[in-house]
Amino acid sequence: MHRSLYAASRVFVVRRDSGTNAFNTSGILGRGMASALTMAYYPDKSANASVVFTTWGFALFGNACGNLWSEFWPDVRERHFFLRRSHDQP
Repeated sequence: MHRSLYAASRVFVVRRDSGTNAFNTSGILGRGMASALTMAYYPDKSANASVVFTTWGFALFGNACGNLWSEFWPDVRERHFFLRRSHDQP
């Protein structure tokens, strides 16, 4: 559970060069601005704030899922595809 929460939290929190944590301003605002660009190519009747915020939410959710994948895929690959446990490494 701890690893899951940590991996998902990295969408909103980044580690600075100094080793301290900080809000992921560039990641959050960058995805928000990219989502706002949907207003440029959606038809006028569909281009609204609801579309922007939905797109932004899915982008953040997708990023969190990618972080979870990166965190747990090595364990799944080793345990279920190569039938090894971590202590069985050569």
